[in-house]
Amino acid sequence: MEEDLEESKSLKHILGDVSVESFFEDIWQKATAVFRPENDNPNTPYHHAIENGWNIMTELLEHGGDKVLVFENQGVLHNRDESEPLAASFLKGNSLVWNHADVLTSPLAHLCDDLQKSFPHAYANVYLTPPQSQTAPPHADDRDVLVIQLYGEKDWTVYRNIPIAYPYPHEQVGKDESLPVPKQVLDGPSYNITLQKGHVLYMPRGYVHEAHSAQYTSSLHATVAFATQDWTWAGFLQRQAEKVFFQTNPEYRMAVPRTIGMRGRINNKDGFENFMRQAITALHNEITFDKLEETMVKKYAFHNDRAMKLRNAVAVDSSSGKGPLSVGWKVPLRVSTPQKSKGVGLNIREDHLFLAELLQTLRAQSEKCYAPCDYPTLIHPNVCCDFVLLCFAMQCVILGALAVA
Repeated sequence: MEEDLEESKSLKHILGDVSVESFFEDIWQKATAVFRPENDNPNTPYHHAIENGWNIMTELLEHGGDKVLVFENQGVLHNRDESEPLAASFLKGNSLVWNHADVLTSPLAHLCDDLQKSFPHAYANVYLTPPQSQTAPPHADDRDVLVIQLYGEKDWTVYRNIPIAYPYPHEQVGKDESLPVPKQVLDGPSYNITLQKGHVLYMPRGYVHEAHSAQYTSSLHATVAFATQDWTWAGFLQRQAEKVFFQTNPEYRMAVPRTIGMRGRINNKDGFENFMRQAITALHNEITFDKLEETMVKKYAFHNDRAMKLRNAVAVDSSSGKGPLSVGWKVPLRVSTPQKSKGVGLNIREDHLFLAELLQTLRAQSEKCYAPCDYPTLIHPNVCCDFVLLCFAMQCVILGALAVA
């Protein structure tokens, strides 16, 4: 009789009317699914993450270096200048990706801890995409995921034809030029899904997908990943076979006798067959339920213990709402004096050139102080999303054009 598990509160909230048992029986590893939970349960880590989407964005902008990948023209920007503020890179139209963000920000740490009550292990990657942009080209991943929209919205295309079922890391189509997405997949049927704040997309590994942010809003989503490629039957069987044939008996590492395959008549055929039967028996003894359970317990414990230590070390409180240089959404800023300005211009994408005009407007009203939340009143309505305006303010402070009042 199986022991009753305390299931994840977040997962139950996300699934709504679908029971956890039904999810794992009918959907898990079998089909994509979209969930649009009611925002009526504030006592779950899922709800806390959703409500802190803005704070997660500002907090993650402080984590640069090797903690973030910058995507330019749908590819990773290698050898980038790490001294460049992430807000500046974002304003140029680049997407930002933080892998294992659950060890960088507490709402995602709590969310993954909670989901591990229902899944063997979970971690979160975070994608920040400027308006009207696409971070990566169509591709498939080697893990199952819950895509949780934290801020803004994003349009997803999930292609129904699966090129490689349940892929391993070296089989992820679209991740490398040597393994492109087959044309028949991209030309075939697809699901078209718009995720808004709080919506969740479940996608098993192997589904080719791409995503595009909306025209006037940035997008922040967390991809909670479950490393199913490391939990497979084939992986367990392969490891047990390697243990028997490569590690236990050195005879199995010896070459097959040269006469096999070279001569028409083999004198010791019965002896060779007996040797192989002994090998199968040795393997049979290593493929048992107890061995399987022991292997998975050790695997999950290794990853969960390591993640717990890193998540417990998350020191920054995401509820502060402050971004780099204490430039917040409601923090008043003033125009700097010419002596303090570095005289360096903004580097912004072409469709955000109105930000340069906004800076001129602020300079023309230098006697006044404006917080970033005031900027929409100074520009054409709906032209720009709030987070782009905050990044603009951050970069202006870094460049010395503006200063905290």
